[in-house]
Amino acid sequence: LNAEYNSFAAIIAVNELNFSDGKTVNANYTVKAVNAKGTAVADVDTASYDTKAKDYASWDNKDGDPKRLTALYPTDANYTFAFDYTDLAGNKAVLDTNYITLDKVVPAGTVTVSNMVNGDATKTWDKLLSSITFGLFGQNSVTASMTSDDEIAGVASTQYITTSELLSKSALAARTDWKDYSASIVLAANENVIIYEKVTDKAGNVEFYSSENIVVDNVDPAPEVTITPSVPAWNKGVYAATDNPGFDIVVTDPISNGAYSGLQTITYTITAEDVTETGELASFTKGSHEQTWTGHVAIDPAKFYSNNVQVTVTASDYSTNEATSETKTLKIDNKAPIVTFSFDTSDAQNGKYYNKAKTLTITVDERNFDPSYEPTVTSTAGGGYSFSGWSTNGEITTGTVTFTGDSDYTVTFECYDLAGNKSNTENLPEFTVDMTTPVITVSYDNNNASNGNYYRAERTATITIVEHNFNSGNVTTTITASLDGEAIDVPVVSEWADNGDTHTATVHYPGDGDYTFDITYTDQAGNAAGTYAGDSFTVDKTNPTLEISGVADKSANNGTVAPVISVSDINFDSDNVTYKLTGVNTGEVDTTDLLTVNVTEQGMTVTFKNFPEGMDDIYTLTAKAVDDAGNETTKTITFSVNRDGSTYIINDSTKKLLDKGFTNNPQDIVIKEINVDTLEFVELSYTKDGQVVKLEEGKDYTVEVTGGDGEWKEYTYTIKASAFSEEGSYSINIYSEDTAKNSSTNQVKEMVVEFIVDKTAPTMGVANLEDNGRYQEESHDYILTVKDNSVIDKVEIYLDGQLWKTIEGDEVVIQNGELALSLAEAGQYQEVQFIAYDAAGNATEPLTYRVLVTSNGWIQFYNNKPLFGGSIAGVVVVGGGLAALIAKRKKKEEDK
Repeated sequence: LNAEYNSFAAIIAVNELNFSDGKTVNANYTVKAVNAKGTAVADVDTASYDTKAKDYASWDNKDGDPKRLTALYPTDANYTFAFDYTDLAGNKAVLDTNYITLDKVVPAGTVTVSNMVNGDATKTWDKLLSSITFGLFGQNSVTASMTSDDEIAGVASTQYITTSELLSKSALAARTDWKDYSASIVLAANENVIIYEKVTDKAGNVEFYSSENIVVDNVDPAPEVTITPSVPAWNKGVYAATDNPGFDIVVTDPISNGAYSGLQTITYTITAEDVTETGELASFTKGSHEQTWTGHVAIDPAKFYSNNVQVTVTASDYSTNEATSETKTLKIDNKAPIVTFSFDTSDAQNGKYYNKAKTLTITVDERNFDPSYEPTVTSTAGGGYSFSGWSTNGEITTGTVTFTGDSDYTVTFECYDLAGNKSNTENLPEFTVDMTTPVITVSYDNNNASNGNYYRAERTATITIVEHNFNSGNVTTTITASLDGEAIDVPVVSEWADNGDTHTATVHYPGDGDYTFDITYTDQAGNAAGTYAGDSFTVDKTNPTLEISGVADKSANNGTVAPVISVSDINFDSDNVTYKLTGVNTGEVDTTDLLTVNVTEQGMTVTFKNFPEGMDDIYTLTAKAVDDAGNETTKTITFSVNRDGSTYIINDSTKKLLDKGFTNNPQDIVIKEINVDTLEFVELSYTKDGQVVKLEEGKDYTVEVTGGDGEWKEYTYTIKASAFSEEGSYSINIYSEDTAKNSSTNQVKEMVVEFIVDKTAPTMGVANLEDNGRYQEESHDYILTVKDNSVIDKVEIYLDGQLWKTIEGDEVVIQNGELALSLAEAGQYQEVQFIAYDAAGNATEPLTYRVLVTSNGWIQFYNNKPLFGGSIAGVVVVGGGLAALIAKRKKKEEDK
């Protein structure tokens, strides 16, 4: 049992039915207590345990069998137990010997290090250090040994670990990488360690021990030199005199395997050409154990003005190691660059214009030239130049700017050297490279030319010169103007308007005339524009003169009709004179044989012959003349040729009436009168049975007029049916006079409108035929008489309800209205029905006869009902007696 327990108890259990029940128990309990070396532990009273075992009261039986004895052992020792028991029957039980150790004290240990330098040759530690201490150093290797001891339980194990960390007891207890210690521990070079010892006794008590921080160091310190400019923003590696140049130093004694001995001294050296400066930067005591040092050294720019300032740093540590840094080089410059320009101006035009490529040479006198600077070039064209880059020869650097594109240029250059020293500023005044030939274009707002170069509207020419370096004083224009061979005012060129490199002016050609235009131009750099081809054109805004004579517009003509067309124009084009004669009803007239043409240089005359008879119509004569410029004049007249007066047309319903000639139901009569011209007088009348009746407009008839100017006139007369309410024979007459002084009537124009109004039906009579008459013959002849006040149309005869025969009106007339008819015999009565129709559509009431025609006497007898009925009664009596006689005779035969 280890230090977790303050004591332990031994419990003996006896399972015995007849356990001693007196004051004394037959038991022997023997205890021995010794230390790890076998020596008895004096403060353990072993005899009392044996006495207690024999005391019956010491045994606990409150739980029943078995009996229990508990003995408490609070003192550290190695214990041996022996026990036996004899019951009342003399039976004996002996317990096997038992052993147990109580050890509450941790084991002891030491750590010893030997073969050290810069300190004691040998040193021992017997506790766990709570802080790191230094001072034990070596250059190659050292040896460490450990001891361990425990008084009661004895040492179970001795272990170690090495680390550069300072560990607490709890951290050590958690470590699992302990190594078993055997003979000694060798610490190799380049180690920086603490040796930790772990001693564990057999009771499980653990204690830790440690050494100081042991350094084994044979590695030189590694000085690091960092050059940092005093003005970091410039940071181009060269320092101006005003930058307070210097360098920062970082020196580190390197840790190898966790070991370092600490810095001792640090020195520096600065050299430039034949100047040298040295100095000590730091010195440390052995106990300070410095691992890193930083510092700064300023360089005097007046003393070290060079591009080859060299700096080194030397450092030593307390293991006698020494190292020198690599050489660092600085550049220190306090001289400003000098800039010069070289540019040839001998070939300039007008002071600053050049019509070929130009070159600027830039020279910079500077030993620490910064090539990142380039000249600043402004170009109105946004380009057109190139920079060669820099070429350095010693302390002289040159570069060229070549200007190959058209533009306005300025050049400025200044620079800073690598130390930040600013140069002077050089400027090249503005100049212009212009190698482009000016471009002249002339456009017109009116390009609607006819026949090549004739224009029928005024024109404005817009002159456009594309030129960067424009000067309106260098423009030369040549303009001529004439009309019909005579000089007129010459148009002038307007002021020039500038829009960047585009320059415009206008020339306005307002009136009729023949014009020419030419232009030349040379720019400021001496570039001449290409030759302009020149323009030649004619402005003609005047329409041709065109007249139509011989026939007045909107005239009505019944005599001579012979129009004349006259055309004239300065720029006359005979191929563009057209004329067309169109009749409203006739359509377009072929005038080939109807006219003659006479053409002159500035006009023509077209003369029509007198229109022949039969050409009555309303005509439109259109003449059109177009000159060379496209100006046109059109004249149109409308006139009528009316030598025949009016014509007449009836509508369909009227035509049907006239075709029939009769009506019993008067209807509206519609007649249309058509005339080339307007009617100035109209009268409507009719003749009824030889009497003339004049009709009144509005009461007896209405008139609808159509056709405007240049159209045939149509007068539609609607004579109301009420005008023909009386029976009679009607003949309608229309009389009119037109503006051409023609008089017309429908009677003359073969448009006779005659008809008869008949509302009376025909009359009929029948001779030699009686209703219900009986005729004993094979056929019966009779006479049907038909009469009418006008004309019979037809007679229909029906036999027994079916149409038997139709007699047309012509046959009735032939027979003078007396129709000889015959009715054939039949075996029964026949029904004969007659209906007569006149031409007006009037019909008679049906005339019906019931007639028997037969040569058969029996049929005649049968159809005589009174006689036939009496005869039938007698026959019945005779028949009854005969039947009785037959029946009586039949009974006698049955009796037999």
